[in-house]
Amino acid sequence: MSNDVCVECPVGFYSKGEVCEKCENGHFGKKCGWRCSCSSMERCDHVTGCVPIDDKTETAVTVTNDKGSHNDVREAVNNNVVTYMTCVAVGSVLVVVFGLIVKNREAICRLKPSTKAMKTENKKRKWPKFSIGKANVKKESLYADINEKYMLNFDGE
Repeated sequence: MSNDVCVECPVGFYSKGEVCEKCENGHFGKKCGWRCSCSSMERCDHVTGCVPIDDKTETAVTVTNDKGSHNDVREAVNNNVVTYMTCVAVGSVLVVVFGLIVKNREAICRLKPSTKAMKTENKKRKWPKFSIGKANVKKESLYADINEKYMLNFDGE
C-alpha cells in the first residue's frame, strides 16, 4: 500500500494489506502462489523456486513511487553467468592470440632460408667450377644414352 493506494507486490513477495513481505520458506513466485519441491541438492529461492545450493543468486527489489506508484523489480542476477561469459571471452582472446603467433611464425619461416637449403648452397660453392674434364664427361654421358633406333623418322624413310 502506498499513498492509500493498493499496489501489487513484486514477484517473490506477498502482502496482507500492508507492506510487502518476502515469501515464507517453501513458497515462491507471484503472490507466493507456488510451493517448492526441491531435492537435497537444491534450495528454494523466493523468486524463481528451486535452485542449486552452490548457485549464488542475488535478488534485488527496488520500489519507487512516481505519480502512479510504479514498482520496479530487478530480476535475479546470476553471478555464474558473469563468470562463464568472462571465461568464454578470455578463451576467445587466447585462441586469437595463439592463431596470430602461429601465422607469424609461418611468415618468419618463409622469409628465412632453411638450414637445409643453406647447406646445399654451401656444397655447390665448394665444387670447383674450372674443371673442364668433369664438365665434358657429364655432357658426353648425357648424349651417350640416346639410342637412335628409338627416334622418330620425320623424313618418311
